[in-house]
Amino acid sequence: MSGDGVRTVIADDHELARAGIRNALADYPAITLVAEVSTGTELFEALREYHPGFLILDVSMPGFDPLKDTLSIRAEYPALRILVVSAYDDDVYVQGLIAAGVDGYHLKDQPLRDLRLAVERVLRGERWISGSLIPKLMSHERNTGPLEFSTRQIDIARCLANGLSNKEIADELTLSIKTVENHLTRLYRQINVTSRLEASNHIHAHPELLAQPGRLTAHER
Repeated sequence: MSGDGVRTVIADDHELARAGIRNALADYPAITLVAEVSTGTELFEALREYHPGFLILDVSMPGFDPLKDTLSIRAEYPALRILVVSAYDDDVYVQGLIAAGVDGYHLKDQPLRDLRLAVERVLRGERWISGSLIPKLMSHERNTGPLEFSTRQIDIARCLANGLSNKEIADELTLSIKTVENHLTRLYRQINVTSRLEASNHIHAHPELLAQPGRLTAHER
């Protein structure tokens, strides 16, 4: 990567994923890789040390709250271009991150040449969304019905109201921490909050949310 390009940080907790991104962009002169990180703590340290202009980010990292920390980064570094590269294709999850201020959302299962195109578009100041996500996002925009919560979301909301951490929620409900984070992101988006504290306050202010029977998702059925 050229030394004259935009200073770039890659943030992903999987070494193979970082290597794949690095190799896909190795001969791309528009960027200069200055750091690779694997946790939220390392990411914030790299942002303070290198002041990059471009961040390639997998938001599912240890020590990183997808919505809250993305909002913090956007507030502190308003000129930073942010491209999320993620395995999650959930429309509410994507909508939440776009609302938090990311410039693009790219799926990890797409060809590497598409990643190069995503980087080019974001660096030009354009918005990038992986093509397979667009029908889902359009369907989400058309959905104007009342809020519905899955039984799992209500279980997690109850744990959240009781002050449990993500790890404690995962242990309580026999889920992975990443699954809990995904459900929390959906919940934040649905009740229109951006942080754990706001979500907890909302749940305490609206106890009727926990009284809902919930709907069974296909997975839960």
